[in-house]
Amino acid sequence: MTRLLTILTIYSVVLTTEITLGQTINSDSSSNQNDTNPKYFWGQGGILMGGRLGYQLGANYNQDKHFFSARYYQNKEMFVGFPFPEPELNTIQWIKNFSLLYGQSFSNKYFKFIPMAGLSFGQGNWRNSYVDTIQPSSNSGWGPNLFPQQGYVYHYDNFQYLGVIADLNFIWTPSKYFGFAIDIFQNFHLHSDRGFAVSIILGHFKK
Repeated sequence: MTRLLTILTIYSVVLTTEITLGQTINSDSSSNQNDTNPKYFWGQGGILMGGRLGYQLGANYNQDKHFFSARYYQNKEMFVGFPFPEPELNTIQWIKNFSLLYGQSFSNKYFKFIPMAGLSFGQGNWRNSYVDTIQPSSNSGWGPNLFPQQGYVYHYDNFQYLGVIADLNFIWTPSKYFGFAIDIFQNFHLHSDRGFAVSIILGHFKK
């Protein structure tokens, strides 16, 4: 008799557990189907332009209208010196930046517009003054120098900074998991910089 009561008790507990689990699963499924605040994640990578040339990487999280992003970019001055113009004074030669941003997402079926701002920190190299002129050699090492060009010596300072960055993000999402983004940003710090990036985005960013 005791064994029978034990078996019935165990069966009752198992049955109750199965019913409870079934109700929980059905509730979760219904909740997901009717979720009005879906969560989306995606990464991005692309080319950075605007006076210098480089790249940008990012990881993004979007829930309802709330948007959070971690970004890294670095770029370097390109196309200076013969046959291009000599470099400008009081300008950034190269910069590396890490940013944490928050914004609001406005979207429809195929597009997202996300204005955002946040903190930025990093390091760079600043060209601040002209030092000397190097006269060209009449011999190139391989014979006469047919196109002698003056060389220039500049003074550079390495710097680190903590700043504030503002960004306008435009996203085109032709599918759930693939799209393109354009970022236009201004980074306010010791030697402020600006630019824009064209990126490919991969992840999950719409229903």
